[in-house]
Amino acid sequence: MEELLKPINIIFEPVFVKTYGDIDKKRSLKNLPKDDFFTREVEQLHFKGSVDLSIHSLKDLPERLQEGLVLVAVTKGIDSRDALVFSKNLDIETPFIVGTSSKSREKNVLKIFPKAVCKDIRGTIEERIEQMDFGFYNGVVIAEAAILRLGLLDLKRIYLKGATAKGQGQLAIVARADDLNIKKRLLTSGIEFG
Repeated sequence: MEELLKPINIIFEPVFVKTYGDIDKKRSLKNLPKDDFFTREVEQLHFKGSVDLSIHSLKDLPERLQEGLVLVAVTKGIDSRDALVFSKNLDIETPFIVGTSSKSREKNVLKIFPKAVCKDIRGTIEERIEQMDFGFYNGVVIAEAAILRLGLLDLKRIYLKGATAKGQGQLAIVARADDLNIKKRLLTSGIEFG
């Protein structure tokens, strides 16, 4: 994230926030509305004046930001594909359990491996991989963009064909609507936005 903001020429202090969506690891994402599940606590920090801008995965933003907040920039993004990560050789004739909390990802897995059993999985990328390594899943679906950003290039994976989540691989920068200084700095920073 620091690399993204370096051209803005602002000294900033990162604040890492665990949101309700990060803490609640039991709720399935399959039927979750596109609301503030992953952004609520960050939005509150904006309104308290504790943060000036926030960076999110674009696909995790609610359909409508709270009044008083604006999307000031979206990056061009990196690889938007989904990857099926696995720890052992995949056998398309043998049923295996795949961790995913997305209906579209499940559909794309079943196109390649019709005998797969898709089960909900929650947690950070590292936690999902750990669950696979412990044998709870034979494979997990992870956005290739996350694999690239985390430098997990040694993971064995194949790419799924089919639609991915809108905005996958892109980062979104959100600020208070009345913060003209941040908007101006972003526009004149030379950062390539999508």
